[in-house]
Amino acid sequence: MHEPLGPMARQLYRAAHDPEGEARVTANLGVLAFLRGEWDEAARLYEQAVVATERLGDAVGAAVTAANQGELLVSQGRILDAEPVLRSAARVMRASAFVDGAAFAELQIGRLLVARGDPAAAGEGLGRVHDERGGLGQPASALEAALHLADAMIELAERERSSDGPSRDGRDAAVTVE
Repeated sequence: MHEPLGPMARQLYRAAHDPEGEARVTANLGVLAFLRGEWDEAARLYEQAVVATERLGDAVGAAVTAANQGELLVSQGRILDAEPVLRSAARVMRASAFVDGAAFAELQIGRLLVARGDPAAAGEGLGRVHDERGGLGQPASALEAALHLADAMIELAERERSSDGPSRDGRDAAVTVE
């Protein structure tokens, strides 16, 4: 969506009394703001879109935007705020069989767990997301999961190394990602 057209589309949907269209455009404008690094604006737009979709009774639409909110919160380091948002979004999307959306939320949960200092749990969840996305024929999404999985494994290896010291033969343990 071209940036100047987004706000215009939002106004047109509002004028046409189409709250569903307005909510979708608002959520998309939130994504654009997030990608531009305008995180306060993204947060404001995401919140408006979640409220609007919930008001419409669109639990899945609200969960999709909530997952985007969660991604923003993780990126901001607001882990405690992000976790319930992401877990709820993933649960709603899994229950509605929206696998792509659930996997996105679970990927963000993996990032959250690494940031929180629980790389083992992150590795388990990210491994599932990687396998699922690969099985769905989505190599780019599987690669993203693999990259975050590698982050978790590196964090885990560093923790083990710092607590155990170097291995007996003087070599560091290798970490591989399939």
